[in-house]
Amino acid sequence: MVSGQTSPATAVVVNSHQATWQHEADDPPGGESLMLRMDRETGAMEFFARNPAGYSLKPHSHKANERLLLMEGRAVVQASEKKTNLDPGGFAYFPAGQVHSVTCDSGSRCVFYVAWDRKP
Repeated sequence: MVSGQTSPATAVVVNSHQATWQHEADDPPGGESLMLRMDRETGAMEFFARNPAGYSLKPHSHKANERLLLMEGRAVVQASEKKTNLDPGGFAYFPAGQVHSVTCDSGSRCVFYVAWDRKP
């Protein structure tokens, strides 16, 4: 996902349905991502992730604060012991170190906007 490196002062304008999505090494089988922005100084990044129906990200955490916005599909987010259903437009914030998991509904793929405020 390094192709989208920008300086903090560079404008980024993307229509996701017209952009070229790629399968990166970190993407699940059948998944794709679209790098929007990566700050060379801090490692902060913003990208779209498209995961296949039924895909589940195992419990994990990051060194960075993470924000998710579900753009398409339905998903279940778990943080600690609490599970929450997300519909399109649903948002989740995970502070650095917070263990969490995300599972796409088995009926449709999930498309997320993901942002980390520093290198994850």
